[in-house]
Amino acid sequence: MLEQLGLFTKKYLFATLLIIIGIVLVAVAVIPHEALQRTQSGEFLLGGISILIAGIVSLLYSLELINKLIHFSVMIILFVFCGILTVLSIQSLQDTIEKKKAYEQYVKEVKQSLDDIRQVQLKYKKKYGKFATSFDELKRFLTKDQVYNTIPVVLHPSGQIPDRQPKGWELDTLGYDPFEDEALIQDGIDEEEAIKLGYFRVDTMWVPVMEDLFYSEEAKKNAEEREFEFDPQKLDVIRNTGDKTYQFKLVTKELDSLSNAMLVIDTYAFNPFKEDGQPRDTMKLGSLDLSDESTNGSWEQ
Repeated sequence: MLEQLGLFTKKYLFATLLIIIGIVLVAVAVIPHEALQRTQSGEFLLGGISILIAGIVSLLYSLELINKLIHFSVMIILFVFCGILTVLSIQSLQDTIEKKKAYEQYVKEVKQSLDDIRQVQLKYKKKYGKFATSFDELKRFLTKDQVYNTIPVVLHPSGQIPDRQPKGWELDTLGYDPFEDEALIQDGIDEEEAIKLGYFRVDTMWVPVMEDLFYSEEAKKNAEEREFEFDPQKLDVIRNTGDKTYQFKLVTKELDSLSNAMLVIDTYAFNPFKEDGQPRDTMKLGSLDLSDESTNGSWEQ
């Protein structure tokens, strides 16, 4: 009995495994992937069908329903066909990797653009009380307007406010008693105390908007983290859109006589993994549905 079972297994196991594997692969290929919202590639489906056919042919040969020549010929053909599919699958994988890189870079640059628009809009609102209603107005604001800004000036010879407790004449100038004001003394010298001591002052002056937002010392520190160099004339342009030019759409809504809401929309919504007609995750900035003049990005919620 065991000998017969062993012979049966030896004779039909390989063919049976090929058939099972082929059925599983075909099923995986035709059932849409939940995350991708689409089926596997055509090469994957053909590969599954090839393995299924190889299993069926091997089973027919084991049952002695076809001769050795037919079995050998079919298996050679399927072997060559699977080799071709392997090459195509590798090319398809490389294409998928390139698409993923392009999509990730696109998302980074759109986020950078929307964040730039947010900074300019917030600065505009700080001066005029409302968001700008057009990109032309934002560009004018960037290139021709000025904002009132505060500039800290350190007067101490070290170039910074002393990071220590006041002592000697500094205590007299500040009017501190070493015993009664011990807690204040232990806190060290803050900006208000530095002003009284002549170590620090805050100047106010009008500065160009571009300089304040993108050429200040703080902006220069963050320049290396940017995805591209800022260009005020391209504030509304969506980058990496191929031969066609796409622009962000700016919509505003009056909330009352003193305030408004804004919404900026990525009109291109590039996603190489979505078929035509499939819904896409369009990146946006702000909202017209809220009454709090939101400037949150859709990727931040």
